[in-house]
Amino acid sequence: MESRVRRRASWSVAAVVCSTLLGACSGEEAKAELSPPRESNAGAAQANASTGERLGVATTPPPAANGGAATAGGAGALTWQLPSGWSELPLRPMRVANFRVAGNEQSECYLTQLAGDGGGLAPNVNRWRSQMGQAALSEAELAALSKKPILGGEGTFVDIEGSFAGMDGVRVEKARLLGLLLFRPDGAWFLKLTGPSDVVAGQVDNFLALAASLRG
Repeated sequence: MESRVRRRASWSVAAVVCSTLLGACSGEEAKAELSPPRESNAGAAQANASTGERLGVATTPPPAANGGAATAGGAGALTWQLPSGWSELPLRPMRVANFRVAGNEQSECYLTQLAGDGGGLAPNVNRWRSQMGQAALSEAELAALSKKPILGGEGTFVDIEGSFAGMDGVRVEKARLLGLLLFRPDGAWFLKLTGPSDVVAGQVDNFLALAASLRG
């Protein structure tokens, strides 16, 4: 009887030992099946990210200034050659292209498109003249206005001097306005430049070159 008890105890001890050894073996096998750890590039991506990306804030690059030769630009279907020294500005309501003239903060040039004839030639020309403190033109004077290339057509050109108040309410006493008006099947197109007379005087050729380069 005592020998049977001893044999059962031996078997129990042996079972525990085998179980332990098997567990250790299976653990080694499980460890062997694991693939080696992969290096993460999260740190590098974080290091290369911009400040806005790291903070989760979307940023918009500032308007690009053009300090060299004329450069190509565009918005949608429109394309143009930006004169030397001019820069592109963010678009505003009713403006399909928007520029600053030679870095002068009081000078700007922009292109608008209106449906139909946009009110017609005479009302728009005389509206611009009113903005400059000048009297309206007669029909004969309107008919005598010169034509200049713009958007593949011939637009009516106006050159007005006077006192100008912009949309921001800032008044320029000695100001000058250059404008081109083109009417075609897809609407009325107006290119307008305003600023101090001395600044605009040096930008007439650039204004006309920009108008001639417009395509769309």
